[in-house]
Parts: sequence; structure tokens; C-alpha cells
Amino acid sequence: MKSKRINRMLATTMTMAMLAMPAVTATSYAMESTGLETEYTYNNESKQQEEWIKSFDTETGKEILLNKITNEKVSEVYETIDGKLIKLNINEALEKFNLNEETITKSPKSIFGVSSVKKVTGSARKISQDVSGGKSGATISIGNSTTVSESFSVGGTTEAIKAVVRANSGFTWSRSLTRSVTTTHKVPAGKIGYVAFKPYFKEVRGTVNGVVAGTPITQKIVAQSPIKAGNVCDGLEYLAYK
Repeated sequence: MKSKRINRMLATTMTMAMLAMPAVTATSYAMESTGLETEYTYNNESKQQEEWIKSFDTETGKEILLNKITNEKVSEVYETIDGKLIKLNINEALEKFNLNEETITKSPKSIFGVSSVKKVTGSARKISQDVSGGKSGATISIGNSTTVSESFSVGGTTEAIKAVVRANSGFTWSRSLTRSVTTTHKVPAGKIGYVAFKPYFKEVRGTVNGVVAGTPITQKIVAQSPIKAGNVCDGLEYLAYK
């Protein structure tokens, strides 16, 4: 009996001690976790929120693209084709940012019936850390690799179905491409900027209708394959700042 009373007293004492622990310990841990999560997101080149319009920057006196969601600005956009950068004017850049261009392909007659193929611009990926321009501006040099993979946003529920789509899309399918191009960008003085990349994709829509791996299938498909010319993924690279 005495032993049980002692155990109960010890349990009560430990519970009271835990309740009495200062709340700042839990808060500090939560802040550390948030910091780690942010870094993890950056390392995986997370897609950015974006809705771009043509605008005018009164500070620089230049036409720019303005992200209505984040209020970020872009004054220089480069199209990367086969590892070469071509500078676009603002009108060309806005058109490329919202690219949705139908292409003509000759797809073979198969159980995957293609209804359309388009060249589209994918969502922006952050490929550098945030950098302060300071008092006189700063340079960001990009030499890291960015991997862009295929996606099946509708259908493609099994690897067998995906294989049918890849083989019968009417164009050369790329499951994954790596882009390794060294470039530099200048962050304006007094601004915070980072470098982003928007990959180009071929988007195919159609219906798989037939027997796949021994199973009758009727499934609508919307899938994207990254575009390459040569050995690197093509797309748009630019510095966003605010």
C-alpha cells in the first residue's frame, strides 16, 4: 500500500512539473521547425504563386511584368533554348509567360486517341535564395541544376497507361530533364530579388480506349512532358524583385 501511495505521489509531481514548464520552449521549437520547412521548400524549387500583367515601374522608368498576387516585379526575361539565353522584350515576355500554343503533330492510330497537343509554359520555380541588392546592387550567379519532370494531371493512373501515352503522343516524350546553365542576374539597389525558371512543356490531351495490360480501359488523359532542344530543358529565366 505504501509503495502504491509513493508511486501516485511521484506521478502527480511529474505531471505538475510538466504543466509548469515554460511555454517559450514549445514556441522556440515551432519557430525552428518553420525555418527548416522553408529551407526544405526552397531546396525543392517550389512553384510560385503568379498572375502576371504588363505594368510600369516609376522608380526605374521601365516597363515591367507585375505579379498581381505577390507584387513582385520583373524587368528582364530570357528565353533559354538549347542552353542559349535570348533576351525578350516585355510584350514578348508576357506572351511567353502565358503561352498556350496549339501544335500540329501526327500521332499514330492507337488505343490512345490524341485530341490536342499544345506548347505551354509551366509554373515558376525558385532556383536561388533571396538576395538583397544593398546600396549598390548585387549579382546572383546561377550554376545549379534544375530537374523538370513529366506530369499526369488527369488520368495516367497506372504505369502501363502512362507508357501508352508516352509512346503514342505524337512527339518525342521526355520523362525528366535537367537544366544546367550558368547565368548571372543583377538585383537592383534597395531591392530583394531571386532567380526563377518557368519550363516549357508539351501538353497532350486525349483518351485511352482499349485493353492495357490485359484490362479494358477508357480513361481521359491530360499530361505534360518537358521540352528540350539538345540536352537541356527549355523555358524562361528571370529575376523577380520587390
